[in-house]
Amino acid sequence: MEQIGGKPVIYLYSRSDVSVELSLSPEWTFFVIYPVYTTKQDNEQHIEWNVRTHQDGNLTENISGLDVSYLKFWEA
Repeated sequence: MEQIGGKPVIYLYSRSDVSVELSLSPEWTFFVIYPVYTTKQDNEQHIEWNVRTHQDGNLTENISGLDVSYLKFWEA
């Protein structure tokens, strides 16, 4: 996987408040995850974010209640 451009950031937008479950199961290892989340590991590393989108573009991470504006990951 070749990365071109900036940081690997995921932005989620919606016109109304919506609950979103987003998972990544990469072929590489995560180096940084934001908001911090404990990864699940079977045979491969797996991450799953559960967030609520808001009309102003912010997100609320459902488990911690943390308000964030994006989801971020860096691979190692």
